Amino acid sequence: MTNNATKKYTVRFNKISDFIYNNLDEDLSIEALSKVANFSKYHFHRQFSVYMGISVYKFIQLLRLKRSSYQLVFNKDCLLYTSPSPRD
Repeated sequence: MTNNATKKYTVRFNKISDFIYNNLDEDLSIEALSKVANFSKYHFHRQFSVYMGISVYKFIQLLRLKRSSYQLVFNKDCLLYTSPSPRD
């Protein structure tokens, strides 16, 4: 791949990463993501895995788990803080 093509892919995948981060609560299908990247869904799926080193579904799953873990630790409105304490 030429240097120019590599830069174009980097821009596309940075755009996709930003889109995923900003839309974690939405349905992030291969079809929707491939449209954002301006790739066919087949080419997008293959290239995402090569570029990121992980499948798109696994990437989304890990981001959602990461967000949830931060919410559990840092969100004082979490159920763990608002539920009554167990009685002895």
